[in-house]
Amino acid sequence: MFEAGWVELDAKWHNPELATRWQYLHQVRGEVNKVLEKARMEKAIGSSLEAKVLLYVPDAKKRQQLQALNPRSEELVEYVRSQNSVIELAAEEAAKAVRAQQEEQAAKVAKVLTEKTIHVEAKTVGKKGDRPSEIVEYSAVEPSDSDWQEMLDKIAQFVADLPSYAGDFFTEYQKVLVTVGLSLSVLVTAKVTLAILDTMNQIPLLGGIFESIGILFTIWFAFRHLLWAENRQELAENMGSLAAEVVGNNTAIVLVEKQAIVQLNPSESAIVEMPEIPQAELIVVEQTIATIPEIPKAKLISVPPKSQTPTQIPATPDVAMANIGVDELRYLLITSEVELIESNAVIQELPYSFQSPELAIGVVKADGEKCDRCWNYSTHVGESIEHPLICERCVSAVDGKF
Repeated sequence: MFEAGWVELDAKWHNPELATRWQYLHQVRGEVNKVLEKARMEKAIGSSLEAKVLLYVPDAKKRQQLQALNPRSEELVEYVRSQNSVIELAAEEAAKAVRAQQEEQAAKVAKVLTEKTIHVEAKTVGKKGDRPSEIVEYSAVEPSDSDWQEMLDKIAQFVADLPSYAGDFFTEYQKVLVTVGLSLSVLVTAKVTLAILDTMNQIPLLGGIFESIGILFTIWFAFRHLLWAENRQELAENMGSLAAEVVGNNTAIVLVEKQAIVQLNPSESAIVEMPEIPQAELIVVEQTIATIPEIPKAKLISVPPKSQTPTQIPATPDVAMANIGVDELRYLLITSEVELIESNAVIQELPYSFQSPELAIGVVKADGEKCDRCWNYSTHVGESIEHPLICERCVSAVDGKF
């Protein structure tokens, strides 16, 4: 139970300057949305994220406020480049390690090679006293006992793991294998059935006898199960039970023939008659109504600051609003890029623009490529070696930097 009361608002929350700032940002966003909508209607852009907004603000103070919400991305780009340097250095170290390993293996092979020298008897060729010729042969490396043992171990391990591989394959493709098996079994059954029927049709009088039996059975089935309503209901119950048994569901279809429900007033009891309930024919259900007390509404009032002790509001630097980029100006305007220009001469030449004494807006196509993660366009998409499809800010986000 709550009692009605007054809620006092602390004086430190009064910040007219902040309210004025956000009102100005709301006004800028409204004008930008009008220009973006015009560009979308004329198919110049597909969405607002494909646009780059140019802003010209003559007022120096307001320009400074907007510039504080529009930081540059040099730090994020520098982080991407540093990550690329680390990846390239690691790749070079890995390549050096591979080359060293290859050279070490080549040295081992050269060391294992055996040298065979065959001396040939001296022949009198040219001058007397020539040195006998020498032929050097190198034999290929023969596998050692340890190599053979390693190969045998691998083969034995593969043979031992073969049942598990087969089990994993069957588990992964169980539905496909079952479907293929059922399809093949249906085809084989149909083939065999057609062959049997073809053989039976060749026997004299047998085909006519079976046709007569089929016609008589059809007439009996229709008369027994389809002609009367009670028989059709019984057939439906049997089919439901059979389907439940085949599927594996223990709950069968139960058709209640008689069920009477008598509803009384809320203050009385309700009697429900259920058919064939063992040891209990009547179920008494009592209805109760809970009364929820009404919660009185609290009034919220603001208490103006006292004149004796004026409230001092600490001024927050505009740069701190940018912090990790979640409140940047481009996110407020839902565009990929915002640029504050020094003159409105460029905006006057744009087909999609808005001009007033306090503000000039221009909309052009955003530069760069589309980021696969945030869908913003950036000129730095593709610079990251590890994440080539996302922008510089998403690279930092994926790496958990903010």
